[in-house]
Amino acid sequence: MKKQVLTLGFSLIASAMASAQVLDTQTSNDYLNFSFPIAANATLEVQSEKLHEVKSNEYWFKATGAELNKGVLLNTTQAKVAILVAQGAKEQAQLDSGLLQLAHVNNPAASVIANRVSADELAQVGLFANTIALTTRQDGDAGALMLKTEQELDANSLYVITVKEKNSKHNLALNIKGQQFTAEDRVVASATLPGASALKASAELVAPNGETTPVNVMGSGDNLMFSVADVNAIQSPINGLYELRVHTTGEQNGETVRRSAKVAFGLSRNSADLTSASMSENNGLSATINILAKEASRYEVRATLYGTNARGQMVPVMETHAAQNTTAGADSIKLPFDAAILANAKVNAPYELRDVRLFDQKQLGLIDELGKTVSFGVKGEM
Repeated sequence: MKKQVLTLGFSLIASAMASAQVLDTQTSNDYLNFSFPIAANATLEVQSEKLHEVKSNEYWFKATGAELNKGVLLNTTQAKVAILVAQGAKEQAQLDSGLLQLAHVNNPAASVIANRVSADELAQVGLFANTIALTTRQDGDAGALMLKTEQELDANSLYVITVKEKNSKHNLALNIKGQQFTAEDRVVASATLPGASALKASAELVAPNGETTPVNVMGSGDNLMFSVADVNAIQSPINGLYELRVHTTGEQNGETVRRSAKVAFGLSRNSADLTSASMSENNGLSATINILAKEASRYEVRATLYGTNARGQMVPVMETHAAQNTTAGADSIKLPFDAAILANAKVNAPYELRDVRLFDQKQLGLIDELGKTVSFGVKGEM
């Protein structure tokens, strides 16, 4: 596939519209199209070139009931931290926040707990379900803590423990280029944890049904790369969001720094390809987008039209979408450009068609991008 573009809702560039308006749609049987104007001074960013970044000052991990009864190690880099302990399943016994113990490893008799919040209290404010919380004292010390409970738990029960260090100077930055891929794409992400040395990491890909797949980790120092292997079978629901989850551990001044982060992206089958595009002025300015469908579906094409203003500058004019049902094989989808929008924009030839994208509406996913600009009306052009 020749693209990775994030499109949310109707349009990638909806914020660049000149003004809110009711979109004029035209339909004929299964075919539908509409256009909306774009301000001439709008700055349009190609999302396939945009790096999407998630920053994290927390980490999480799973622990069994047996481990919580024995004690689990928490690494902190500041005195004031918040700790959440969530039940892995609703049928598990509800944790009693009053029976949790938290102390420094080197001083187990001195509790560092400042506040306790029960599962019922958290549920009442709508924050978390089946979760209890602790916060530590502001006048405490950073370092290794031991969390355990006196509550007798089923040895095989599962809990998710999250350690949040608000305002920490240690922030894991997880980056991914693009947020929409097909199964044939190589999804690559990178992560850095500035200030930490001896950085180690693990990662996994989580499918919409919860199935996990290990992810390759490469790199050294504080810069790591994560490479997701080809996904042969797209998990249901179709084009559900996948998550890349990353866990890192590093060292600074003899202390352990742990961080976790996750980033979501869409994944679709490569069900059709864009093959070419052309423009004409027969019965008004329009474009013909040729596709090769590998399977029958309802396909949608979106593209941005640029025109030449009075100063001879190429400026954005409108975005046009069109969709139709298509059988397997070669086909084309017409993009008619709204004459009223063209007139209001006060532009003329030459025109350019940019950012041509193909969507499979049954998958609700972007599956291809043309990857080139189509020009029309250039002087000397045959």
